[in-house]
Amino acid sequence: MMTAKHDNKVCIIGCGRWLRRDDQVGLFVAQRLEHDAVDAEIVFTEAPGTEIAHHLENCRLLIAIDAAEPDERHPPGTWQRIDYREESHRIRLRSRTTTHTMSIDIALKMSQALDVLPETVWVYAVAIANADYGEALTPDVGRAVSDVSEAIRLDVARWTMKHELSHA
Repeated sequence: MMTAKHDNKVCIIGCGRWLRRDDQVGLFVAQRLEHDAVDAEIVFTEAPGTEIAHHLENCRLLIAIDAAEPDERHPPGTWQRIDYREESHRIRLRSRTTTHTMSIDIALKMSQALDVLPETVWVYAVAIANADYGEALTPDVGRAVSDVSEAIRLDVARWTMKHELSHA
């Protein structure tokens, strides 16, 4: 675990289900960020509803990456950063109904109710095409992995710099 200076801990949580095609996108983005050595604690979870709150101690910035349902304005492979505390949800995150696979939205609401949700929470939602069993991402979602990881890397660097300067 790597911690940013001045206790500005960044937590990145890749959500999804391994071997469920595009539903793995959050896990793949987290893998890329881990490989790129982003200055953050990086967690992989197939059960965000029951796990996220356990990783938020001393976290100042939470970044969650998860699959989202596509729609007419957000076809598969498109993505957006949602400021969880400030914006309405423009992309519907994939709905999960069991405690093993509760959605990120439920996990964040539960963390907020437990008073462990950090001040800043960004959800990177990637619209997907296929969550059937399989190893490979569809081509559009596969291309999004690189774009989303680069955006997160830059956003973390900007956020960290801003908070280091405010403590100087």
